[in-house]
Amino acid sequence: MHDQSPNHKPTLLHVEDEEDTANLVRLIMEANGCQVMHAADGREAQHLISSMPPPMLVLLDIQLPHVNGVKVLDMIRTTPGWDDVPVVMLTAVADEHTVREVFSLNVTDYVLKPFKPEALVAYLEQFQPTLSQGQASGSPSPRNGGSGPICVGNGPQMDMIQAAHHAADQDKNLVHVETSLKDLIPRFMNNRKKEVTAMQKALASEDFETVRTISHGMKGAAGIYGFNLISEMAAVIEEAAKMNNASIIQRELPLLNSYLDQIKVVYD
Repeated sequence: MHDQSPNHKPTLLHVEDEEDTANLVRLIMEANGCQVMHAADGREAQHLISSMPPPMLVLLDIQLPHVNGVKVLDMIRTTPGWDDVPVVMLTAVADEHTVREVFSLNVTDYVLKPFKPEALVAYLEQFQPTLSQGQASGSPSPRNGGSGPICVGNGPQMDMIQAAHHAADQDKNLVHVETSLKDLIPRFMNNRKKEVTAMQKALASEDFETVRTISHGMKGAAGIYGFNLISEMAAVIEEAAKMNNASIIQRELPLLNSYLDQIKVVYD
């Protein structure tokens, strides 16, 4: 049992190395009455698991620096007091071997990035029904005891939160953003520009693995925030990096950089 008294906010552990995704999850969860503990890599997650009380819920990425999410999940399941904590994987990894390995460790759910932020609120209602802030009107899918994925993809569809969900517009350079995210967007955009520069430097030295890693993170973060064209362009670069195809990357990076300069964000 995980003691979450009414006088204390329920604790959630989020393990995610991509800064903007972590910031968005924190914003959503804190707005819905949770205290968020964040680990930026697998090694930091292992330290928290060994030093903090079991949380209400763990949100866990798989591709992490130092120690991957599968090993972190294994530690959770073998640590006294943590073995029955619900764990939801938030990841872009979709290969069958990894999915089977994760579910053999009794994961609660497996959600592919980019996910809809409102899906996260469903888990709060599922595992902490007494939360009074930001209550959803619908009911989340029941747990299946780790026998298979409940929610591969976008998760439960709900109307109560529109954070990071951008409307399509005839002008592809115009992106509508929920007003509550206004403070996050400048950093989000600045990080994308820095990542383009980093990929250009990595490509110059034929470091395709660094290009792949950066574009992978960009693809997920941009999709979650609703910048779908950024996500699509990053996905092309990621696939090219997997094939060590420098010509495609050389073509796509200037296009991505130019698009970043042209984006107009409108807060609704």
